[in-house]
Amino acid sequence: MVEQVLVGTPSMSDRNIVDDSFGAAFTMRVKNEAALAAYNADPHHKKISSEVTLPHVERGVIYDYKNQ
Repeated sequence: MVEQVLVGTPSMSDRNIVDDSFGAAFTMRVKNEAALAAYNADPHHKKISSEVTLPHVERGVIYDYKNQ
């Protein structure tokens, strides 16, 4: 379902338009909307998210978008 995962930390910036208020960012690339839907519904993903990831998340933001 997930083709690629990128992980990074913010590039600190003096520019007001840049959001550098986060500690880590994860970018997951999927083939299409069907793959994203399957990933979101996957029981293993839900278990890892709730038991491993979310306990360490103070504030989370998710952007789902299509590559144009």
